[in-house]
Amino acid sequence: MTTTQAQAAKKAAGAKSHGSDDQALNDALVDTFVKSTETYIDWFTIWNREVAAFMARRLARQQDFARKVCECKDGADLVECQREWTETAQQDYADEFKKLTELGLSFAEKQAKNAEIAEN
Repeated sequence: MTTTQAQAAKKAAGAKSHGSDDQALNDALVDTFVKSTETYIDWFTIWNREVAAFMARRLARQQDFARKVCECKDGADLVECQREWTETAQQDYADEFKKLTELGLSFAEKQAKNAEIAEN
């Protein structure tokens, strides 16, 4: 084997080794992408279910409010009804904001874990 042939063989062996490294990196990136996408789809489904459930609860409260308004006997009753509705709405929206924030944080934590796995 000549020096040139030896260098070519060494270079080819290095290229194969490099190719294996590229394939391993590719596999890791694909795995990370798949895990991240699965996490996102799961989170997105949970998020949408929660928002839809919240909207249903708020619509039920609106319906209840309309019924109570119709039952008011005077202005004082109406003011009290409006006050109760406002307090309930504020609390409902605050609670929902907290739930959605927690969902968002859990999504971010899962994505961070996916990234950590990919780095290792």
